[in-house]
Amino acid sequence: MNKYILKSKTIIGALIALLPAVSVLTGITFTEDDTVMINQTADAIIQVIGGVFAIYGRFKAEGKVYV
Repeated sequence: MNKYILKSKTIIGALIALLPAVSVLTGITFTEDDTVMINQTADAIIQVIGGVFAIYGRFKAEGKVYV
Protein backbone atom coordinates (compact mmCIF):
# COMPACT_ATOMS: atom_id res chain seq x y z
CA MET A 1 0.00 0.00 0.00
CA ASN A 2 1.48 3.36 -1.03
CA LYS A 3 0.79 6.67 0.67
CA TYR A 4 1.74 10.29 0.19
CA ILE A 5 5.10 11.06 1.81
CA LEU A 6 3.71 13.67 4.23
CA LYS A 7 1.20 11.15 5.61
CA SER A 8 4.07 9.00 6.88
CA LYS A 9 4.61 9.28 10.62
CA THR A 10 8.25 8.29 10.10
CA ILE A 11 8.87 11.12 7.64
CA ILE A 12 7.05 13.67 9.80
CA GLY A 13 9.03 12.57 12.88
CA ALA A 14 12.31 12.79 10.97
CA LEU A 15 11.46 16.28 9.71
CA ILE A 16 10.61 17.45 13.23
CA ALA A 17 13.86 15.96 14.53
CA LEU A 18 15.81 17.87 11.87
CA LEU A 19 14.23 21.27 12.65
CA PRO A 20 16.86 22.36 15.23
CA ALA A 21 19.75 21.58 12.86
CA VAL A 22 18.06 23.30 9.93
CA SER A 23 17.29 26.39 12.02
CA VAL A 24 20.97 26.74 12.97
CA LEU A 25 22.02 26.39 9.32
CA THR A 26 19.57 29.11 8.28
CA GLY A 27 20.79 31.51 10.96
CA ILE A 28 17.83 31.25 13.31
CA THR A 29 19.02 31.50 16.89
CA PHE A 30 17.30 31.08 20.22
CA THR A 31 18.00 32.89 23.45
CA GLU A 32 18.23 31.07 26.76
CA ASP A 33 14.72 32.30 27.63
CA ASP A 34 13.40 30.89 24.34
CA THR A 35 14.98 27.54 25.10
CA VAL A 36 13.44 27.44 28.58
CA MET A 37 10.00 28.32 27.19
CA ILE A 38 10.27 25.68 24.44
CA ASN A 39 11.33 23.02 26.97
CA GLN A 40 8.49 23.89 29.36
CA THR A 41 5.96 23.81 26.53
CA ALA A 42 7.28 20.48 25.25
CA ASP A 43 7.15 19.02 28.78
CA ALA A 44 3.54 20.15 29.20
CA ILE A 45 2.52 18.71 25.83
CA ILE A 46 4.21 15.37 26.61
CA GLN A 47 2.44 15.20 30.00
CA VAL A 48 -0.95 15.85 28.41
CA ILE A 49 -0.37 13.26 25.68
CA GLY A 50 0.80 10.72 28.28
CA GLY A 51 -2.24 11.33 30.45
CA VAL A 52 -4.68 11.08 27.56
CA PHE A 53 -2.98 7.91 26.32
CA ALA A 54 -3.18 6.33 29.78
CA ILE A 55 -6.87 7.17 30.17
CA TYR A 56 -7.64 5.94 26.64
CA GLY A 57 -5.71 2.74 27.30
CA ARG A 58 -7.63 2.07 30.49
CA PHE A 59 -10.99 2.38 28.74
CA LYS A 60 -9.83 0.39 25.72
CA ALA A 61 -8.30 -2.43 27.78
CA GLU A 62 -10.12 -5.73 27.75
CA GLY A 63 -8.35 -7.64 30.49
CA LYS A 64 -7.23 -6.98 34.03
CA VAL A 65 -3.66 -6.04 34.88
CA TYR A 66 -1.69 -8.54 36.96
CA VAL A 67 1.91 -9.15 37.99
